[in-house]
Amino acid sequence: MAQLRPPKYVVRTEASVTKEIIGAFIDWESTDMVLLNLLLATLTDVAIEYVIGCKTAHEEWTNLVDIYASVSKSKVNHLKIELHTIKKGTDSINKYLLKLKGI
Repeated sequence: MAQLRPPKYVVRTEASVTKEIIGAFIDWESTDMVLLNLLLATLTDVAIEYVIGCKTAHEEWTNLVDIYASVSKSKVNHLKIELHTIKKGTDSINKYLLKLKGI
């Protein structure tokens, strides 16, 4: 589960915002920066294009999901069609199984 970003500044009971930064925010920001850089380090040059300018790991991850999830769904549908329509025909069982493995 994603950790929600805590508020940055302390709010006093008299409803005033201070310039004092909350410790939980500093911890969250540090962890988020590590995750952001870890994701960047593992991406291909093509994938990096989709996350340039992201300020949080959540934003980076969401961009990647938006790009690659739709590609994956269309690929899955294509593979399903291929598997449903493949025919053995006159092929030997070994050749037929190799075709299935290829798909």
